[in-house]
Amino acid sequence: MPAPIDDTDNGPPAFSEDRMSLRAIARLSGISHTAMRRRYERGDLPPPAGVRPGGWPFWRGDDIRRWLEQLPLDQCSLCGVKTKRLQWHVDQSHPEHGSRRLDASLPPAAGSTWMSTKDVAHELQVGILVVRGLITTGELPARRDADGSYRVERILFETWLDQQYQLTRT
Repeated sequence: MPAPIDDTDNGPPAFSEDRMSLRAIARLSGISHTAMRRRYERGDLPPPAGVRPGGWPFWRGDDIRRWLEQLPLDQCSLCGVKTKRLQWHVDQSHPEHGSRRLDASLPPAAGSTWMSTKDVAHELQVGILVVRGLITTGELPARRDADGSYRVERILFETWLDQQYQLTRT
């Protein structure tokens, strides 16, 4: 079980690139501090590199970057941050773009590994219900997240799309 942490706002922020606090990890990932603390308490983060006096754990930057690369995060096409909830990030960090839905105003991030059903619908120029139908029938491979939403791996989507083009040519 992780060590208890003092999680008040008067604690130290990130104190170097190599030593990262929980708050710095949250800022880097675009995941809220509260959600990051829950991940830590569940043991989802890599083990801390150490604990500072007062109970503050810290992690090595390289360990956290490797861990973040494995998470199914979307990349913001406006600022490049990787986040679990892309639209929430846009609403909070880019208010000039927050009033309109991101998928309607911007293309999906090119470097993103995972596509939401909205991204797939945008790519195919169809409605989200059509995409959900393709997923639920098993025609389009996808992963269901804990919140009930679906994510499609970009490589699998592109492979599926190539197969569909091949079918129409024959």
